[in-house]
Amino acid sequence: MVKSVNRISAGSCRPCLHVFGDVVECIILLHVGRFSRHQREIYEALLEVQDACMQFVYPGSLTLNDIYNEMLMLLGRQLQRLGVVPKELSSTDLQKVSMV
Repeated sequence: MVKSVNRISAGSCRPCLHVFGDVVECIILLHVGRFSRHQREIYEALLEVQDACMQFVYPGSLTLNDIYNEMLMLLGRQLQRLGVVPKELSSTDLQKVSMV
């Protein structure tokens, strides 16, 4: 049913300010104008991870590396919940799977 997938990627790098950023959005243009059930599940899983990670972003909170590692674990748990990866993976393996 997917007619096309458009990927928009924008990023910035200001090493002198220690600022690095990247935003990637995929926009799915569907024939019927709405997500399929599986697309909705994936979208909602990623949105939950993003919302959870945003809770860590405030002065004096976790480092960017800590937030990244937490994001990998959250993604891994969502992949397990969706049945994409086995539930019995170790934390290390779960992080590795989430990096792919």
